[in-house]
Amino acid sequence: MTEQPMYEIQTPRLRLRALSLSEARLAMGRRRAALGRQVGARISSAWPSAELIGWLPSIIAEMERQVGDERWIWLAIEQATERMVGDVGFHGPVVGVATVELGWQIVPASQGRGFATEAATALLRWAAERRGVERVIARIEPANSPSLRVAAKLGMREIASPEPKYRRFEWLVDGVSPD
Repeated sequence: MTEQPMYEIQTPRLRLRALSLSEARLAMGRRRAALGRQVGARISSAWPSAELIGWLPSIIAEMERQVGDERWIWLAIEQATERMVGDVGFHGPVVGVATVELGWQIVPASQGRGFATEAATALLRWAAERRGVERVIARIEPANSPSLRVAAKLGMREIASPEPKYRRFEWLVDGVSPD
């Protein structure tokens, strides 16, 4: 199986780097040094989170099955320091679907500096450029105040959630663009 092309997005302070299949495998194995060499960044010892480690086997399986170029996990790398400050990404395919789910996580040492908002804004724009994508949603635990603030800054509006454990937010592609 050949690797898909590399994807990067530049923001004022961040370089967002989508993980390839082989890089996602390095993340699952917690091979931070090897991953860091491939992506050109110092990977935080706090990454990947336990939650992401739990999801990586199914993400990797989906990446192996997808015919298209799905981009699930994007590392957020601070350009000034070349340090990975977190990740942002999709909880499912982005090709051939009307609704995509976006999530973000910033490592504890880098929280509170606006990195989540900056990274999520860039991926909202990226998703809006994918053919067929009409809506981006986010599911956030009610106690996660920082992520609730990010959703508000992104201009996402709260909608009914079928899951009591989460609050649900949406951003419509044909609505106001993220700043």
